[in-house]
Amino acid sequence: MREDLTVVKKGKGQLGLFTKKSIPRGATVLKLEGKVTPVPTRESIEVGTGEHITDEKEGVYINHSCDPSCEICREEREVRALRDIPMGGEITFDYNENETKMAFPFQCECGAGEKCQGWIAGLKGRK
Repeated sequence: MREDLTVVKKGKGQLGLFTKKSIPRGATVLKLEGKVTPVPTRESIEVGTGEHITDEKEGVYINHSCDPSCEICREEREVRALRDIPMGGEITFDYNENETKMAFPFQCECGAGEKCQGWIAGLKGRK
C-alpha cells in the first residue's frame, strides 16, 4: 500500500480507499498493477478491450461513485484525479463509464443525489 493512501471501513462494513494528503486535479493517484484477465471479475478494473486488471494492493478498494473523484486512464493503467481531492477524501470512479460490462451489476447507493444513475452494470448494461 502506498504511504499516502489508506483503506478505511465505511458504513455497512464496506472498505474504501482514502487519501492521507490532498491530491490536485489531474494528478496520478496510483498506477494499477496486478494480474490481467480477459474477462471482468468482481474486483477487476477494465484497462482495455478484453483486459481487466486486479490490483490487490489498492485497486480492489476503489469504490464506485456517480460523482467520482477519479477516472481510469486505460492506456497508462492509472487512476487520475478528476478534481482536487482533500486529505481524507475517498478515491472513487464511475464503473458505468469505465467498465464495458460488469461481472456483478448492482443497485447504486453512492449518495450522489440527482447524479446517481441507480443501476450500475457498465456501458452495455445500462437500463
